[in-house]
Amino acid sequence: FFQLDARFGYRINLQNRRTLDISADVFNLTNRANFANPGTNKASAATFLVLSALRDGAAPRTAQFGVRFGF
Repeated sequence: FFQLDARFGYRINLQNRRTLDISADVFNLTNRANFANPGTNKASAATFLVLSALRDGAAPRTAQFGVRFGF
Protein backbone atom coordinates (compact mmCIF):
# COMPACT_ATOMS: atom_id res chain seq x y z
CA PHE A 1 0.00 0.00 0.00
CA PHE A 2 1.53 3.26 -1.14
CA GLN A 3 0.66 6.55 0.49
CA LEU A 4 2.36 9.85 -0.38
CA ASP A 5 3.12 12.35 2.40
CA ALA A 6 4.68 15.78 1.88
CA ARG A 7 6.09 18.59 4.02
CA PHE A 8 6.58 22.15 2.87
CA GLY A 9 8.37 24.81 4.87
CA TYR A 10 9.70 28.33 4.64
CA ARG A 11 11.97 30.26 7.04
CA ILE A 12 11.94 34.04 7.31
CA ASN A 13 14.93 35.67 9.00
CA LEU A 14 13.91 38.60 11.18
CA GLN A 15 15.98 41.15 13.12
CA ASN A 16 18.34 40.16 15.97
CA ARG A 17 18.76 36.48 15.01
CA ARG A 18 15.04 35.76 15.22
CA THR A 19 13.26 33.53 12.75
CA LEU A 20 9.72 32.79 11.70
CA ASP A 21 9.12 29.27 10.32
CA ILE A 22 5.96 28.48 8.37
CA SER A 23 5.19 24.86 7.51
CA ALA A 24 2.49 22.62 6.06
CA ASP A 25 2.23 18.84 6.25
CA VAL A 26 -0.05 16.88 3.95
CA PHE A 27 -0.74 13.21 4.60
CA ASN A 28 -2.10 10.90 1.89
CA LEU A 29 -1.53 13.62 -0.70
CA THR A 30 -2.93 11.57 -3.57
CA ASN A 31 -6.01 10.67 -1.48
CA ARG A 32 -5.61 7.03 -2.39
CA ALA A 33 -7.97 4.57 -0.71
CA ASN A 34 -6.09 1.86 1.19
CA PHE A 35 -8.39 -1.15 1.07
CA ALA A 36 -8.31 -4.14 3.37
CA ASN A 37 -7.89 -7.63 1.98
CA PRO A 38 -11.09 -8.81 0.29
CA GLY A 39 -13.28 -11.44 1.85
CA THR A 40 -13.03 -14.96 0.50
CA ASN A 41 -16.58 -16.17 1.00
CA LYS A 42 -17.19 -18.16 -2.20
CA ALA A 43 -20.80 -18.84 -1.18
CA SER A 44 -21.70 -15.27 -2.08
CA ALA A 45 -20.49 -15.01 -5.67
CA ALA A 46 -21.59 -11.36 -6.02
CA THR A 47 -19.13 -10.14 -3.38
CA PHE A 48 -16.31 -12.66 -3.88
CA LEU A 49 -12.95 -10.82 -3.90
CA VAL A 50 -14.60 -7.37 -3.99
CA LEU A 51 -12.72 -4.55 -2.24
CA SER A 52 -15.25 -2.99 0.09
CA ALA A 53 -13.57 -1.97 3.36
CA LEU A 54 -10.66 0.28 4.27
CA ARG A 55 -7.78 -1.26 6.17
CA ASP A 56 -7.28 -0.39 9.84
CA GLY A 57 -5.54 2.95 10.28
CA ALA A 58 -6.31 4.13 6.75
CA ALA A 59 -6.82 7.88 6.76
CA PRO A 60 -8.23 10.23 4.13
CA ARG A 61 -6.22 13.23 2.94
CA THR A 62 -5.40 15.45 5.91
CA ALA A 63 -3.29 18.56 6.33
CA GLN A 64 -1.83 20.53 9.18
CA PHE A 65 -0.24 23.96 9.23
CA GLY A 66 2.24 25.41 11.68
CA VAL A 67 4.01 28.64 12.57
CA ARG A 68 7.08 28.80 14.83
CA PHE A 69 8.79 31.89 16.18
CA GLY A 70 12.44 31.33 17.09
CA PHE A 71 14.38 33.69 19.34
